[in-house]
Amino acid sequence: MTTPTTPLITYRLGLWLVDTHRDRVGEVMATDDGAIQLRPPGGGLEWDASLQGVRLATAAERRAAGVATESQPFVVNRSGTATRGGHA
Repeated sequence: MTTPTTPLITYRLGLWLVDTHRDRVGEVMATDDGAIQLRPPGGGLEWDASLQGVRLATAAERRAAGVATESQPFVVNRSGTATRGGHA
């Protein structure tokens, strides 16, 4: 019998996320097998985060980080469910 797992979410490049382990906002630069690479606003050294440790940045968090506040695009998880905004 297999153990149920939480479906992983796929984030597209350029999306702004919060790394909940580091409490930092970053832009998605790459994803790979459960990891995601984020870059800080304005550029700088990228860092790796786990997909389980990130979430979409809210408009307020993007503003506080100094990034554009246009609406977030849809995010689609592996089961095909699409959501917009801060919850996937």
